[in-house]
Amino acid sequence: MKLPDPKPLIFLCDIHGFVEELTTYLYKNNFNKYIEIYIFRVNANATPMVLGCLIDLECDEAYIK
Repeated sequence: MKLPDPKPLIFLCDIHGFVEELTTYLYKNNFNKYIEIYIFRVNANATPMVLGCLIDLECDEAYIK
């Protein structure tokens, strides 16, 4: 299911520790802007988990940089 606004999902997943699942959902649904918002504004401590998940999903290296 593609949500029109994933912000509530971001906060819910962050509270309960579903960072990898959140990253997978956002990446597969082309919500790249929200991945950046999550890393820079919501939870900077989750950056290694998010980047690891993006690498596992074979995300473009230019985007990761």
